[in-house]
Amino acid sequence: DLVHAGIELSAEQAAQIAKLLGEATAIRSDAITALGWAGAPARQYESRIEAFLGDADVGLIESAIAALTAMGVAKDHEKRLLELASNKESRVRGLAVEALATIGAAHLDVIQSEVRSDEEGVSALAALRTLGAKARSAAPAVAPLLKREELTRYADLALETLKSMAPLDRNGVLAVLAVALSDTSNSSVYRWDAYLLGGGSGDNPVLARSLVTQANLQ
Repeated sequence: DLVHAGIELSAEQAAQIAKLLGEATAIRSDAITALGWAGAPARQYESRIEAFLGDADVGLIESAIAALTAMGVAKDHEKRLLELASNKESRVRGLAVEALATIGAAHLDVIQSEVRSDEEGVSALAALRTLGAKARSAAPAVAPLLKREELTRYADLALETLKSMAPLDRNGVLAVLAVALSDTSNSSVYRWDAYLLGGGSGDNPVLARSLVTQANLQ
């Protein structure tokens, strides 16, 4: 509770929490989470938290990934995180790609492979937003999720993700315009999105129409 309240723990308090790492699974999970958010006093327990990345319990693996990410040490566990990004459990994969995003864009291909319009894809979209403009080349993979025929929640997340990459390059803009051609009921919305995401100004509708016309001629 102290950690959740934003109160930094003392070394003694962190040590007391670390003692719980040998308790029942639910308690261990909470202890790992608490240490992850505890700050510098808990850094000495990093190796113990890392050990849970190979645990048989999926919940403990998830807690360990989240904790190491919160501690800002994901880079030190890059190899293990890459392995977990292909785990059979979608939640583990999702947390792994979010952790990889905090390292940088070196593993953009791995993150991009998890993009989809369901719960499993939410973490990948979050990871791409963390990277922002560094993930611009992934825009064509995100654009299809804009379709309003998909669940609105994922369409909205996709748009926010594309905004974080803006201005999009030619491939990204054309990917958004391709959605306009495949979903004619919302075509004008997608075309305007493409214009703005490409760096257009909202107060220049003439240029916007010109961009859309040119794209349709490609």
